[in-house]
Amino acid sequence: MLRKRFRLLAICGMLIFTASCHRSSEVRYRISIDVLDHGRLRSGSSVWSVTVSKGLNGGYESKLRGEAIIVHLLKGRIYALLAGRSANDLPTSFDNMSLIPETLFGDIGRGKAGKLPIHNDRIEDLNAIKLQPGLMRSLDCRVPGAGGDVCPFFVRFEDSEDVTSIQPLYPEKFEEELGAGVVLKLVRVEITDDPVSRNDERDMPPYKSSSDFVRWYGGLSVEDPRRVTQENFAQ
Repeated sequence: MLRKRFRLLAICGMLIFTASCHRSSEVRYRISIDVLDHGRLRSGSSVWSVTVSKGLNGGYESKLRGEAIIVHLLKGRIYALLAGRSANDLPTSFDNMSLIPETLFGDIGRGKAGKLPIHNDRIEDLNAIKLQPGLMRSLDCRVPGAGGDVCPFFVRFEDSEDVTSIQPLYPEKFEEELGAGVVLKLVRVEITDDPVSRNDERDMPPYKSSSDFVRWYGGLSVEDPRRVTQENFAQ
């Protein structure tokens, strides 16, 4: 009987230890985009979620969920992807977008500003951030580099039925790329409790694993900003 009790206590101890080591935190954040289109303000927004887990080895794993932000303009629509804009004007990996809460509201941002972190690890940092719904930050993505690497990468399609007609867009050149009178006004990020957004499938680009697409994509150089896939529109 004592041996069974000892085994039970040992198992319980292991479970408690494992649970304490496998920690995670989820933060949801709304990204809103305002575009002035020939005198009329047009907006789009989407709620994204990042879940960060810390395992037994002390490493972190991030999972990003969400869909591209769509802004319907007078002529067509533009997309802000689940990708950032790199220093050489290319779309970044999903990791940049999953770091938005910590970069804008947490210890990563404090570190970049030369300040000391105020939490012991990323899980504590994210737990503190998610307890502040309504916390907001505006980004000026019209100035290259001003928003760091958390400004989303923008694209449009010349033909909404042909994903190979994708064109990169750069906020400081919207009037050149989209026509006079089209200006990016603001990008806002807000911590929220709202669920992750879902777009109307009819508004999403029709990515398919066709041989034509695979051949076209495979022919793009690694420095071509058109190298985006369906995963940049939905995770």
